[in-house]
Formats: sequence, C-alpha cells, structure tokens
Amino acid sequence: MSGPRRLPAFLVAFLIASCGDATEPTAPPRPGPATGPANRAPTAGEIPAQRLSGPGDTVTVDAATYFGPGRRRDLTFAASISDTTVARVAVEGSRVTVTAGSAGGSATLTVTARNPAGLSASAAFAVVVNRVPAAAGMLPTVTLTEAGAAVAVELSAYFRDPDGDALAYTAASSDAVIVRVAVEGAALNLTARGIGEASVTVTATDPDGLSASQGFAVTVTEHPDRAALIALYEATDGPNWRNSDYWLTDAPLGRWYGVSARADDRVSELNLSANNLSGEIPPEIGNLTNLGWLSLSNNDLSGPIPPEIGNLARLENLYLPSNLSGPIPSEIGNLARLENLYLGGNLSGPIPPEIGNLARLENLDLGGNLSGPIPPEIGNLTRLKSLGLGGNLSGPIPPEIGNLTSLETLNITYTALSGEIPPELGNLTSLETLYLNTNALSGPIPPEIGNLARLETLYLQRNALIGEIPPELGNLARLEFLRLAGNADLCAPDDPGLRTWLLDKSFSPFPCQRDDIRILPRALIRSDGDGLSLNLPDDLHVPAAVNVSAPGVVAATVVSGAIRLVPRSPGRAEVEIVPSGGELPAVAGVVVREPVGTFGIDIAMKQPAPMGYEEGMIAAADWWSSVLDGTEWPDQRLQCGNVPVIAEADELVIWAGTNSHPGALGWAGPCFSREPDGLPSLRPTGGVVWMQPDYATSQHVLRHEIGHLLGLVSWPTWTGLTLTIKDRKYFVGPRAVEVYRAGGGDPDLPGVPFGGSGYGPHWVGCDLMGLGFGCSQPVPNVLSLAALADAGYTVDMSKATPWPQAVPAAMPPAGGESGDGFRDYVIVEIVEPDGLDGSGRSPGSRPIGRGPE
Repeated sequence: MSGPRRLPAFLVAFLIASCGDATEPTAPPRPGPATGPANRAPTAGEIPAQRLSGPGDTVTVDAATYFGPGRRRDLTFAASISDTTVARVAVEGSRVTVTAGSAGGSATLTVTARNPAGLSASAAFAVVVNRVPAAAGMLPTVTLTEAGAAVAVELSAYFRDPDGDALAYTAASSDAVIVRVAVEGAALNLTARGIGEASVTVTATDPDGLSASQGFAVTVTEHPDRAALIALYEATDGPNWRNSDYWLTDAPLGRWYGVSARADDRVSELNLSANNLSGEIPPEIGNLTNLGWLSLSNNDLSGPIPPEIGNLARLENLYLPSNLSGPIPSEIGNLARLENLYLGGNLSGPIPPEIGNLARLENLDLGGNLSGPIPPEIGNLTRLKSLGLGGNLSGPIPPEIGNLTSLETLNITYTALSGEIPPELGNLTSLETLYLNTNALSGPIPPEIGNLARLETLYLQRNALIGEIPPELGNLARLEFLRLAGNADLCAPDDPGLRTWLLDKSFSPFPCQRDDIRILPRALIRSDGDGLSLNLPDDLHVPAAVNVSAPGVVAATVVSGAIRLVPRSPGRAEVEIVPSGGELPAVAGVVVREPVGTFGIDIAMKQPAPMGYEEGMIAAADWWSSVLDGTEWPDQRLQCGNVPVIAEADELVIWAGTNSHPGALGWAGPCFSREPDGLPSLRPTGGVVWMQPDYATSQHVLRHEIGHLLGLVSWPTWTGLTLTIKDRKYFVGPRAVEVYRAGGGDPDLPGVPFGGSGYGPHWVGCDLMGLGFGCSQPVPNVLSLAALADAGYTVDMSKATPWPQAVPAAMPPAGGESGDGFRDYVIVEIVEPDGLDGSGRSPGSRPIGRGPE
C-alpha cells in the first residue's frame, strides 16, 4: 500500500503564510528603504472608445478600472486629449469626464496613472462626437398641376450626415389645402390640392436625434390638360355631346369619356369621333403636348385647323373631320412622329411643302378643296403606304411621287390635275391600287405602268388620255379591276393578245382607227334574211367602185344613195366604196351570221364601236331569237325618223351605237309598223339601242334594251294590254298577271305595276324588264316572257328563269282606294321615237285616245 499523500510544497507554503501557526505573532519588521514590489510601475489595460451623441454631451470613465496591479488607490490619474475642439477633459480622482465640443468629430484621449514611487503607465482611447446632419444642396422649387398625379422628390440627394449615419425624414406643409405632403423612406410625395402657393419644410434626423432642416416653395397651377379639355368642351357645345361622362368633374382625366391618360394624368389619347361636336377647334388643343392620338372625325366642327396643333410633338395619329375650312397650317410639319394623317374633305388652299417633314408618315389622306400643285416635297415620305389627294389641285403630278416605293395605295381623284402621267409611277413596285379617275390628265398611258406587278386595281377613267393603250398593261397578272372609260381618244391597238386581255378585264375600248379610210356602220345580218341598206355620204352616192373582200359572204351595190348588203353565206367581209372625186374611200364591215330560230334580228352598228359590243349584241339578239323561235312576221319597212338604216325587217332591225347619257346604262327607242289607219300597230319593226361604253358587253343590259324594242313595257295601249288607274299604269295580260301573283305580287292590284315617275317604262320588281337589276344571275325573266306571250309572240317558256318573290310592297292607285276606282282609267300615251340619232334626247310623245271613265 502506498503511504499517506503529501500536499504540494507551494500549497503548504501558501497555507502557512495565510494562517500562521498557533504561536503568538511576531512583531512587524521596521520600515526600511522602498524596495521590492512597491517600486514596480503600474500597468494599463485597454479603455474602449467613447461616443458622444452631440455637442455638450458628457461621458465619465473610471480610470482605476483599467490600471493595476497593486493598490489602485495609491495611483493618481491625469488625462489629455488630442483635439480640444472635439471634446474637453476633466479628472477627479480616478474619474475622467469627457464633454463634447461643438465641432464634433473624433480625437484621442490619453489617461496616465502614476504610483507614489513616481512610476506611471498610460492608456489611449478614441473619443467620437456625433456631428449634426447638413444640407447637401437646396431643394428646388416645385410646380404642381391641380388634380394631377403626385410628384415625388428624393430627399437623400439634398441631405448628408457627416458621420455616415442613416437619416430619417419628416416634412410639413404650410398649407395643406394647397399641397399635401407624405414621406415614405427618403421619398417626399407632393399632392396638389388647390391652386396657390405653399412652403414645405423637410427635416433630416440622425439616430441620435440631431437634425437639419430646409424649406422650399411649392406652386400649384391649373392642370394644362384639364384646362385644354375644358376649353374644347366649351368651344364645341359640350352640353349637347352624345356622351360627356365625367367631363368637368374632379375625376381623373382618364375617366372622362374619350380620354386616355398616363399615370401622371397627362392626356395620351383623345377620341371624340362621332360625338356631335360642333363649333371650332380651340387653340388650347395645342396644350395637350403628351397626345399620341387625336380623333375628332365625323362631327360637325367647322373653321380652321388651329396652328397650335403643331405643338403636339408626340402625336402619332391625327384624324380631323371633313367639314373644316381654311388652309392646312404649315405648323403641321412639326409633327415629326406622325404616322397617320387624315384631314377630311373641305379644307382649302395649297398643300404646305412642310408636309414633306413628316418622315414617319405611313398613311396620308388630305381630300378636300385643296388647290394649287402637289408639292414635290411629298416625295420625301418614303414610308408612305397610302396616299389620298383630292379637291381642286392643279398642275402636274410631280415625278417625285415615284420615290414612294413603299406605297400600296395611290388615290388622286376628282381634281384639276393636268399634264401627263409621270413614267416614274412605274417605280412604285409595292403598289396594289392606283386611282387617277373625273382628273384632267392628258397624253398617253406610260408603258412603265406595266412594271407594277402587284397592281390589282387600276382606275384611269374620265381623263383626257390619248393614244394607244400600251401592250405592257398586259403584264399586270394580278389586275382584277380596270377602268379606262371616258378617255375618248384612248384606243386599243391591233394587238389580239391585248384586246383579249382588255375584254377579260371587262373593258371595251374603241379600237384605234386608221386615218386613210372612212369607217361606215358595221352590218351584223343573218344569212337567212333579206339584208339591209345603209345611207351613204353625198360623195359616195355615185362611187367609182364597190369592192367586196369576200363576195361569197355578201353582195353589195349602191342604189339611191345607200349601200345594199345582201347575205349569201356565213362569214366576214369588208365592203370598200371608192368615191369618184378622189376623197378617202369608205369601208363597211359585214358579218353574216348563222340563223338562230325563226325570229330574225339584224343589226347595224355605228362605228367606231367599243370592242366586244358587236359580239355582245349578236349574243343578245340570238338569245331573243331562240326564245321567240316560231314567231314569224311578213317583211316590213323600218321607220324610225332619221335612223340611217333602210330595211325590209325580218323580223327586227336594230340601229346600235354608244353614248354617255347620264344615269343610264343603256337606252332604247322602239319603232312600230303602221296600220292602214295610220296608227302604230302592235308589231314592232325594231329601233335604236344606245349603250354606255362601259356596259357595251353586258348581256343583262343588252337583252333588256332589245326587250324594249320588242314592245316590252312600251306597248301600244289600245290593244287592251295596258291599263291606267288614277295615274298608275298596269299591264293586264293574263299570263303575266298569273306569274306576277304566283311570285308574290299583290293580288289586289289589277295587273303588273309599271315603274313610277322617273323610271320610265319598267316593271316594278325584279325581272329582266324590272327595276331590280342584278337581283340574281341570270336575271329572272319569266314575267317578261309571259307578257310577250300575252302580246301574241310565240315564246319558248322553257328558256325562262323563275321569277322570285322579290316584289316591292303593293302600290295603291294614286288618289284613290282599291275597288271601284279600278274601273276608272285612262288610256296612256304612247311614246314614239322622233330623231333617234344617239344624241340622248328623250323621244317625243302624243296622246292617242281615251278609254272609258
């Protein structure tokens, strides 16, 4: 076993020193010289830095806490600071008191401890004095608009803290009735409440409560957009607008009808189209400087466009009504962002050259009564896709228009523009629609038009174009609509491909004429007929020679001042008549046709005639011959005033030509044979058909006009087929009446009603001879064919198309009720053709008797 444990020697010594022993204490040693621990220097610990919240703030540090060893009460303390402007120092015993100075900032404070032996130690620590925040710049004066959106001011840009401390902000308004303030973080929001001036004071405070303040002025003015809208409302009869919801209220402008506004309540769009505005556009419209869209179209506004509209620098779309007056202001050239410009129809004056400044423009429609030339600057608008001009513009089309290579639609119509069509139009390779028609353009059609490979519509009608239609037009593979009529001196060259193409486009131009011969009427006669004679000019009454290109087709002789043409066999021929006096020879074209049915119709066609007119007339005549197959009359002489055709009719002779009678696609004047008593008979001998050149190939119109020559709706009235009751005319043939009623006609009427005043001899309703042209294709005709059967024709009704229920409401007799009034009638007047020479004059008429009353 191990023995008892021993205490460590140092512990034994400690215990002895602390507790002594059981003996009496020994006397203390006598004082001697200062030796040993009492002569050691003090030691210094680390004193933490001290922060003072601001000038005058104090902090006290007990220095004894930080020095040793030995008895700290034996130490004396002193302190000093590196910058007395930062803080002052005072020492009382071991307590060191620091008082912040006015300068603030940081300094080093040193504390020294000294023992009785004169030995010392020092400790330094930082003293930081918080500094007052300061303004970093002057807050600017702010102008607000009444009822506008709040304006934010970032305050951190106007204050700084020299110590880098985060600042808190507050603000106060001197007059909350004018401006209201609210602070969120470092953002000051100012909201206008009323018009006037107020001051706003902003205070920035650091975490220790030190602060700095500055103020600024706030002015609240009337909202410029609100004021402009109010001016517009007052100037354009706002109380009578169709819709004025929220106008003149305190609601945000974006809620006012027709107004769109941005977040700051500035107006971005104004659309009051078709809203019953009247009056003039006020100049205040120019204050809506944030507008991107302005539409006032389809209203009753008048007066000029105010020049202030040029202030709308952000405008992209401008639509103004068609009844404004005065010139287009040059200031419109300031609208550099404009993409769409529509200025309506009644503006006057020239097109300002400044229009060429609108480089972003894509659609331009000026219309109106504009006068003067088209400015060449319009060629600067290279983004333009659609251009529409009209009015009283004069001068030539500038060649600079050829620069508009993005153009898809060019519409220059109903102007006084003159000169030739510039060949530069051939550069517009994006063009799909070209309208240049009721202008005064002259000269030929430039062949460069044939370069417009994308063209679908070409309207050049009613100008003064001359010369041959260029074959290059046949290159327009996409063309669907072609209008060239109304150019009297425009003709088709002898190019079969071009002529076929023109007819395919439903255009029938006159062929180009030779200048070495005279053209006589063209005879379109049946091979089974007796032929016809054509009156000749005086110098051809005794010709030197008569030459027939195909004697087997037709025989020709000159007798009694007329050329007699007798058919021999189907085919074509030309008959040349050589005058004996050396004048130009004359040529009559002859077509001998295969007969269709028994009802013969021969045609003499005045020359020149549009291409396709001959073929169209033959087709329409042959259709009627097939319908009336079985009808045969004895030969009879055509008697139509001064019509230059002499014939023994078999059974009908037509003198055909063209004119431009306004309001009529075609026109017919029938001729009737005479009875022994001198009155016209039921049996017609033919008559005159004049066609608008644009419709010279229309089978609908041609059949309709030949129907008039057959007597349809122009009957001699004593036959009992026509009845007049109280100035209302009816056809009472039983077959026609049956068809009329079966198709939905009013059974209370005595017959088929004729057209009223202004419509001449036509049925009321949809039929070949009715007013409802184009009701369907083919045009229903059973009603008219039944009427011919009533008149004694042999009619093949299997060729009739049904008559639908498309009759207008019943037309009661004028001036009376139905019933007994139907027995009170007067026989109507018959129309006789006097002077049917193609002049467009209405034929004369005479009363022929009265019936029972």
